[in-house]
Amino acid sequence: MWLWLSFGAAVLWGLDYAITGQVLKKISFPTLISIELLCGFLVMLVITLVTKSWKADFSTILSSRSLFILIAIITVSFAVANLLITASIQQKGASIASIIEISYPFFVVIFTGLIFKENDLNAATMIGGVLVFLGVSVIYLFNK
Repeated sequence: MWLWLSFGAAVLWGLDYAITGQVLKKISFPTLISIELLCGFLVMLVITLVTKSWKADFSTILSSRSLFILIAIITVSFAVANLLITASIQQKGASIASIIEISYPFFVVIFTGLIFKENDLNAATMIGGVLVFLGVSVIYLFNK
């Protein structure tokens, strides 16, 4: 099931980036991101209230300083990453920006290892990572 969920996310991100590139020709990226985040907030607020998970979750968050700090880091990372990729799409286009952004799994591996001391790497994932970076390098070199 996880594979289909991940693939579904990839399809929707592809649709999102393609449309974002067109929308940014008409409006500024802060306006677009504000609209996206507001709508996302409202949808997730309804889901949180319907599932009644908010009471237990907020209690857990407030009782754990380390969890609170991690959530603060996630929130800042999410906001800044959205700003960066949207600005990149506006400057270079959705196709090129998204292909460069696909190098993010490399950084997931680095941060997961450094922060949480977890390592799920094997030979296949390392080879795939090298191929992704080779692809990013080729794209960068030929799209200056």
